[in-house]
Amino acid sequence: MRASMLPGALTTALAALLSALVLGPVTESDQIPGWPTATAERARPASLAREPSPIRESLPLTDGRAGLIRDSLDAVRSAIEESGAAVDRSSVPRYDPGPPGPKGCTLPDPTRPGGCLTAAARHGLEAMAAEFGGWREGPVIRSASCWDVHAWNPASDHPHGRACDLFPSAPGAFPEGEELANGWRVANWFRANAASLRVEYLIWQGRYWDPSVPDADGWGRPYTGGGVYDVRDPTGGHFDHLHVSFAE
Repeated sequence: MRASMLPGALTTALAALLSALVLGPVTESDQIPGWPTATAERARPASLAREPSPIRESLPLTDGRAGLIRDSLDAVRSAIEESGAAVDRSSVPRYDPGPPGPKGCTLPDPTRPGGCLTAAARHGLEAMAAEFGGWREGPVIRSASCWDVHAWNPASDHPHGRACDLFPSAPGAFPEGEELANGWRVANWFRANAASLRVEYLIWQGRYWDPSVPDADGWGRPYTGGGVYDVRDPTGGHFDHLHVSFAE
């Protein structure tokens, strides 16, 4: 994941960890479980030998630097947890399709009078609202829009009631700081709980993800706009909102 896609606290923590790591190999006396020691570096087979590093040669890691690495790792772990990348899946209510019966866009859409949602989309919206304090002028999501005609893109999931757009900041603006971090929290929460919530795919910050997509140079893969949207635009590139589509 590129640094520009990460919450600020996590970017800072990763930078501190990188700075600590390049100072040299850990010695046996530092005793960090699982960390390669200076002896292990010397014992590496010639076929696996790396180019010598002037920094490693001139700045052997002391006990103090080992402590710096420990502190940096703790900071990274905390930043990941606070950003929402690590989520307790057990707290998320799993979507239950219920008994056989009419499906489709049959439930009222609370974000748009006269609109409709599928049962999975309504469940996902309500679960998100319960987790993050609502979807209308909430502490994390400022506004939401689900059902919509989307005349310019009839293939969209919005007119079928299977998608919601969640705005952590004002529509039409690139979120920054806390608002950007909040968007990542919600995106990572949906990703972590995709199976329970029947998430089909996500689009956020110019990136596309679905359960079949491995990360490629960042979170998910680059979003192309499908020939419909200008990905340089805050809305077209899904920078100002997180798009969530549900499988049913």
